[in-house]
Amino acid sequence: DFEPSALSLHGTVITSTVLHVAPDDFTMQTPYAMAIVETPEKARLMVQVVDCDAAAVKPGMAVDLEFRRIRMEGRGGILCYGHKAVPAA
Repeated sequence: DFEPSALSLHGTVITSTVLHVAPDDFTMQTPYAMAIVETPEKARLMVQVVDCDAAAVKPGMAVDLEFRRIRMEGRGGILCYGHKAVPAA
């Protein structure tokens, strides 16, 4: 049995990597950081870390989660949204 649970919009980077060769939809964003972020509720999310130097993203870094555009898909320009992490204020 599962129940919905609201997650905090804050977290901590557990591990990260910098992508220099990305999938086609993200080529223009390279280099960029991807990280596993753990919320206070112990949920772990894989998210892109933005608004900072990709090389500065390290384990233990405090981040906030923001709902943003992830990419535009196909010729129809379908917008895909999800969470990205930004350095905590």
